[in-house]
Amino acid sequence: MFRKSKAGNLFTKLLVPIMAVLLLQLFLFSGFIFGIVIPETTRNAYKILNERVINRKTYLENEMIQRWSNLDLYTNAVHQNVAAVLAAEGASIKDIEHNSELNAMIIEKNVPDIISLLRKNAVTGAFFILNGASLYSRDSIPTYPGVYFRDLDPTNFSEDGLDILMERGLPSVSKNYDISLDSFWTANFEFPGGGTEKNEYFFFKPLNAAQESGNRYSRNFAYWSNMFTLAGDATPVITYSIPLIYSDGTVYGVLGIDITENYLRRFLPYEEIGNSPDSIYVLAITDHRRAQFEPVCINARAYSVRFDDDIVFAGAESGADSVYRFSDDGISYYGSVQPFRLYNSNTPFAGQQWVLIGMEERWQLLEFPDRLKYLLLIISTVSLFLGICCVYIAQRIVIKPISSVAQELESVNTRNRVTLTKTNIREIDRLTDSIESMSVAVAESASKISKIIELAQTPIGVFEYTDGEGDVFCSNAFISIMGWNDVQPVDDYVKKDVFFSHFAVTNLYQYSSQGNTRIYRVPPELRSADRMSGDGSNVWIQVTETTEGTTTLGTARDITREMEEKIRIEFERDYDILTGIYNRRGFQNYLDTLFVSPEKLKTSALLMCDLDNLKYVNDTYGHESGDKYIKAMAEILKDFEKYNAVISRRSGDEFNVFLYGYNSKQELRDIIFSVYDKIGTKHILLPQGNRYTLHASGGIAYYPDDARDIRHLIRYADFAMYTVKHTLKGGVQEFNKEEYNSRAYLLHGHEALERLLEKRELVYALQPIYDVHHDSVYGYEMLMRSMIPELSSPADILNLARSESKLYLLEKATWFNAVGTFVDKIRTHEISPVQKVFFNSVGSLMLQDEDLKRFFEIYRDYLTCIVLELTETEQSIAELSEAKARIVRSFGGMIALDDFGAGYNGEVLLTTFSPDIIKIDMGIIRGIDRDEGKQQLVKNLISYTAPRNIKTLAEGVETKGEMEAVIAMGVHYLQGYYIGKPEMDIKPLDPRISAEISDARNKVI
Repeated sequence: MFRKSKAGNLFTKLLVPIMAVLLLQLFLFSGFIFGIVIPETTRNAYKILNERVINRKTYLENEMIQRWSNLDLYTNAVHQNVAAVLAAEGASIKDIEHNSELNAMIIEKNVPDIISLLRKNAVTGAFFILNGASLYSRDSIPTYPGVYFRDLDPTNFSEDGLDILMERGLPSVSKNYDISLDSFWTANFEFPGGGTEKNEYFFFKPLNAAQESGNRYSRNFAYWSNMFTLAGDATPVITYSIPLIYSDGTVYGVLGIDITENYLRRFLPYEEIGNSPDSIYVLAITDHRRAQFEPVCINARAYSVRFDDDIVFAGAESGADSVYRFSDDGISYYGSVQPFRLYNSNTPFAGQQWVLIGMEERWQLLEFPDRLKYLLLIISTVSLFLGICCVYIAQRIVIKPISSVAQELESVNTRNRVTLTKTNIREIDRLTDSIESMSVAVAESASKISKIIELAQTPIGVFEYTDGEGDVFCSNAFISIMGWNDVQPVDDYVKKDVFFSHFAVTNLYQYSSQGNTRIYRVPPELRSADRMSGDGSNVWIQVTETTEGTTTLGTARDITREMEEKIRIEFERDYDILTGIYNRRGFQNYLDTLFVSPEKLKTSALLMCDLDNLKYVNDTYGHESGDKYIKAMAEILKDFEKYNAVISRRSGDEFNVFLYGYNSKQELRDIIFSVYDKIGTKHILLPQGNRYTLHASGGIAYYPDDARDIRHLIRYADFAMYTVKHTLKGGVQEFNKEEYNSRAYLLHGHEALERLLEKRELVYALQPIYDVHHDSVYGYEMLMRSMIPELSSPADILNLARSESKLYLLEKATWFNAVGTFVDKIRTHEISPVQKVFFNSVGSLMLQDEDLKRFFEIYRDYLTCIVLELTETEQSIAELSEAKARIVRSFGGMIALDDFGAGYNGEVLLTTFSPDIIKIDMGIIRGIDRDEGKQQLVKNLISYTAPRNIKTLAEGVETKGEMEAVIAMGVHYLQGYYIGKPEMDIKPLDPRISAEISDARNKVI
């Protein structure tokens, strides 16, 4: 229940500093060893390993590049021999592909040079293969002519050539040069895989690489192969081969050498790596990441047991330069990885990185650092043991007398005077004397404190008990506050079993608990008459405890007044004072708690009610009658409480009812309407004695069908109520999603409209209008766009402005913003000053004189560009058309009649009011090229407007056919997606469109 204070004995006090000194010494020593000595010895071991592997790599690399793969002399000799044979036979290099007899002569010609290559380069094999037809070929297997000689021991030279075997080649070569045939000899090279098999790479890799490139330098396509065996052979070899490229760029063959695995191992003496016989040399292939290594040749004492032939092993960087960690069958190795430079950069096989890896077992490589670590462990253990021994000896000499005093103090009866035995140690005896004096002072001080609390008349009680003791100290105030009238303390002490039995009863009335403080709500029947609260209700007690060691100290305080005040404040915060039901805050908190556990909600409903005619009652009969009206409504709604509902007064005349935990919406409907029907039967008594019946409009939203969160549920119920109040006042309506999507902006769009008009978030897109007769853009129509997502449609903006009585502000914003945007484009040279700006005007409104004057002052230089559009569907246009036309034309502007043909009185307006331009509605223009009726309608209109110098503009032109049709009828201007879409930025007209319009006009002319 309570935390115990942390304390340490004297033994610990001595042990900690001594051990701290030992550990500090050990830390410094370890830091020196682990921070300097061991890392340095480890680096030295890595360095020695690297140096040995680098020396071996350098030697082997020199052999591979300067000796084994030095084929320049022999490639030139082969080219000369091939040229000589071709000249003698009157053939070309292309004949090699299909002339097998020619190829046999070329091979015979080159045999001495191939044997010379085998001898002088000290390799175990040399081969020459032509990419062409061969003698003795088999139809089922692709064969290639060539010759392949092998000398298994290049270090021993035989003058008579008896040490050379022929692996591949024509029988005539063996006979003419007296060369023995190997047991698996074949006349030709057979490659059944067509270059896909591992033992075919040495021929096809360089050959294909050269053929795919236009480069004629054969060394760029040289290829070192991994270990493989020829078909039918058991001798693993690596090869170096280069393509033979003739002077005209024809790749006609491959020349190369091989090194057998056994011969290669002579160059990888693993004994030189370290003192261990288990060291390993690995010649491997990897890439630039060095994540995996594919062995080419492995030389180790137990190679056949330790590694598989086709293994691909992974290594991890050790942190040292070029040193990697490897693992095999649980054995950890460290290897120095040193790369060869066998290929030039930017060549086909440059991505193959050959490396030499010298491996040594970890224990052998890092034997000396490991010994240091082991020695440090021994030193540390001995040091700690000696320190503990020293502390134990000190404890026997110094601590035992102190422990005796401590044990004596623990057994002392604290109610009596403390007397301790002397230890004959001066410092300890002075301490015991002070304790004895202090016990007297404490007793006197406790008595004084109790008297002070009583004199202060502070209702605080105190209790204290110690584990292992049978009595509990309880002050008189504590007994009184707890109401334990049957408890009779003796010298302020009561038996512990009596104390805890009474506390067990009190615990039954625990109200709350936080930390070490508990609050109890004790009913009056457990109190004595003198300790009851003023009105005979519950008494509130706060008990606080703290434990130190085995002693628990606690206080009890009467907090009845504080809790009653707190409960009163909470009630006023969460409840409506007039009706006694929840207010907005309390209702919201209740719902927040409910929605934490959606499984309790099941199917729920939120009913939002608005008390009709409350303002009328207040204004006519006084606010006292209005309060009666509100309370009567609350009394009706309280009937919902028996149906698992929570009720609140949201604001002055609005109420919320949330019913939850039902299985269907129909159950909720039945309950809601059964209670709601009572509203019409309820009435209040007015001051004159008349009765006034309740009327209320309500909206219902369901969980989870309509919404799954509180915010949207309230919004939807509010919308349903708003709809009822503006249609069937006094009724109840359920939320309708489709109606909300179409009309919600009228309810929630007030603030959005304010932002739109006040913060100038109303912008205009420009759609070009094309002049057919001048092949140019005549002007731009300014089309309203909103930056506020809630009001994205211009029609919604207009309807909302009309319902909010803000049409004039919208009209004013249109004049200033539309023309302002147009003028900004002129000033940035995106629009010509001679082009026109078209924009719509609300036909029923005229700018006030003050705003007109300001408009003229700002845009005086651009007034002649204005074309004001008036819509024929507005009935009030006839009343204001003359005034608007007069004003616009007074400063050189023009008037356009918009959407002609879509309204109710277009012909009347056309005859009574003469606009400068008539914009034919897109409903007429759409598909006009296929509709003779529409064509006749436009022709009739133009026949009327042409003599009167009224221009016509076709709106909504989207296709080439529509464009050609209206131009043929004599329309002056074009507007629509065919010309250009509305854009915020001016884009040049597509030249193709201009050309098509020009062609259509020329056809008419």
